[in-house]
Amino acid sequence: MSDIVLLPPRIFSMRLFKSFLYLLGLSWFTTLFLPWWSLVLPALFIGAWKMDNPWKGVGIGFLATASAWWAQAWITSFQNEDLLSSRLSLLLFGVEVPGLFILATGLVSGGIGALGVLTGIHFRKLLSS
Repeated sequence: MSDIVLLPPRIFSMRLFKSFLYLLGLSWFTTLFLPWWSLVLPALFIGAWKMDNPWKGVGIGFLATASAWWAQAWITSFQNEDLLSSRLSLLLFGVEVPGLFILATGLVSGGIGALGVLTGIHFRKLLSS
């Protein structure tokens, strides 16, 4: 009997992983010193520079920017003992759960990052044609 080894398809490559790390670091760094909408600037740059596939780019953009935002939100929330997060959660969602507000902010920032990467990919394709 022969041994058949089924390997999963190779979805991610080292290039995508590097793009994820670049975008994670740059988006975290820019939002430390610039307004919240500056999150889209590194996403636009990385999308135009490194990404080829729009679907993978959207996924990497969403995960990287949401991860950076979640990490910073958790750190800030921990430092002030969930005071602001719990109050904003109560204001927006009607329940005093700080994690819910942090989750919502991460989803919003992930959407912004995904759209930024997608815009960068299409901008490069527009300029190259």
